[in-house]
Amino acid sequence: MILFLVKFLTKEAYVQDLLDGKIHAKRLSWFKQMEDEDASGRLDRHEGAIAWHQPDRISSLVINGWNLTPDLAGPVEMHWNWLNYLNIYCTYAGCLTKDELKHMPEEIPIGTRSQLAFPGSCFSLGQYAVVINNVSEFIRRIGKAVTANDYRMRCAGVNYYNPDIYHGHHFDVEAAFWKQDRYSYQREYRFVIDTRTVGDDPLILNIGDIRDITLAFRTSELNNKFLGV
Repeated sequence: MILFLVKFLTKEAYVQDLLDGKIHAKRLSWFKQMEDEDASGRLDRHEGAIAWHQPDRISSLVINGWNLTPDLAGPVEMHWNWLNYLNIYCTYAGCLTKDELKHMPEEIPIGTRSQLAFPGSCFSLGQYAVVINNVSEFIRRIGKAVTANDYRMRCAGVNYYNPDIYHGHHFDVEAAFWKQDRYSYQREYRFVIDTRTVGDDPLILNIGDIRDITLAFRTSELNNKFLGV
């Protein structure tokens, strides 16, 4: 179960925009730029892959009559262009299992809070953090704005795979919810919005002021001031 979501941000102005209810969702194509250190784990050229096939598990790969199977030096990766136009809003999810919640007292004990502690690698995602502490209401408000604009949306946790051994494929929007396991520290819960438009421009979805369901922190303060660990 998701107890809270966190949006990491690089500027204080972005914090105020989010508290005002401006959901800034970039196109999937933006995330597929070539990775560099300044991107702080946000960029992934493998975003939205619909297939990741290991060469030793491909019986035959023929393109325009050429059998490429003997020449494969690594996994075969496939993409659909239309997925590039989806808008993605990424958050970090603080989760506990149903069993952990079942046996938990009313106040989360220190041991369990330690399980929820933010890994140091997340701190590079931005020096500011907005904690969404009413997840169902946040999802409801985004869903309401999506419906009002006649968009389509799916939200879910991201699945992580080992690119050295994983062999599989993903259909349609499902491909936007798979990432390589080097990003697993981000514990991502994402909102994928289809505006049915083509282009590179981001989506700014206004869901109204959300200060009633959020808390704002410096990222470096999250473990201490928010979780108390």
